[in-house]
Amino acid sequence: MSTRNYWQRMRRKQMSRRALLRASGRAGVGAAGIALVGCGDDDDDAQPQTAAQAAQ
Repeated sequence: MSTRNYWQRMRRKQMSRRALLRASGRAGVGAAGIALVGCGDDDDDAQPQTAAQAAQ
């Protein structure tokens, strides 16, 4: 008796167009979220400058 392992099952499984679009959309949203978090402005650096400007 031959049993198929995980990779053999995945290779034979066909993906519908709708599922492919859903997966690519999720990947795009995830990549955009990571980019926004990684490239976000650091608010800690701006706080002492605004306090110094208010004192002047």
